[in-house]
Amino acid sequence: MSARLSRRALLAGWLLAMILAAVGVSVAPAAAEPEPITTTDVTFVGGRGVILHGIVVAPTPSGKRRPALVMLEGAGNRGRQELQPAAEVFARSGVITLIYDKRKVGYSLLRRDYALLADDAVAAVALLATRRDVDPSRLGLWAQSEGAYVAPLACRRSSAVKFVITVGAVGVTPAVQTAWGYDQFLRHAGVGGGLPHTLEITALRTMISAGLIPEASFDPVPAWQQIRQPVLAEWGEFDRVALPRESSTTIEEALRRGGNTRYTMRFVSGVRHNLHLTADDGFDRITSLPADYGEYERLWIDDLARTEPSRLGTSPTTGTLPSVLAPLSGAAAWANLGVIVTPDDGVRLLSPR
Repeated sequence: MSARLSRRALLAGWLLAMILAAVGVSVAPAAAEPEPITTTDVTFVGGRGVILHGIVVAPTPSGKRRPALVMLEGAGNRGRQELQPAAEVFARSGVITLIYDKRKVGYSLLRRDYALLADDAVAAVALLATRRDVDPSRLGLWAQSEGAYVAPLACRRSSAVKFVITVGAVGVTPAVQTAWGYDQFLRHAGVGGGLPHTLEITALRTMISAGLIPEASFDPVPAWQQIRQPVLAEWGEFDRVALPRESSTTIEEALRRGGNTRYTMRFVSGVRHNLHLTADDGFDRITSLPADYGEYERLWIDDLARTEPSRLGTSPTTGTLPSVLAPLSGAAAWANLGVIVTPDDGVRLLSPR
């Protein structure tokens, strides 16, 4: 009896699917099961001979070649574990990922060189390209926040990079971005009056002059203008760091000026700067990923042949851009810094990047 009912249920389901197809209603395929993954420790030589360590997170070998990503973290040096949850999601969807610990030689709170970090990224791509399970035509970079300053430089230096995905890319200088980010967080904290402006302009001018914001005047536009690879640039609806409206416009214009129309500007609803979930309109640091994290990126990688530009979602409204931050000169910078930041006022010089 039960076997007969089971056969009838299967037949009914098949007939329903046929009827829906006949009247033009699409039937969604069953969701693919996540693939089991493996991790492999790797070591490679980065720029100026620095030894770098990381891991390759990959689907279990199946004999077929797969797309692959080298993932670049944002500001700071939090280690490979910072990006490992995202790397594992990509791997379970069939994308091989390489994440690595950022260099400590030549990179610190007060010193960094984006060109040198680009050399590290190129070396990581070269390592990933040696794997037999990597499809060289679908090997690219994924870069978050400050890493998106680095990725365009790396694209120019390596023909092995076939595409680039950025998350929270900044289209202005680090000085302007830092000023805007401070303003967002201070106003959210209820700080009013002239203090946000003081910290935006006076304090940051002082910090730049004193060398406390490395690469403060780095202009990302020329590198974006020279990218020839397909680009997927993404921003969260609640990005409080990267000036998403201004940055997306600037980056899109740079790509167009360079003759690159193979790009997608995408705004993702309900997430913050790094596309993680948020419970406070982007002002918190929740580490949870959305349930559909990585799905769109996976489909985009499989369609690299597209040639038309696209813009998906609605770019969020943002505050006014800060004034041009001209540095103070010589001793005036340090004198002002002593007034703005004193040993016992509890102020820490932190960038929201």
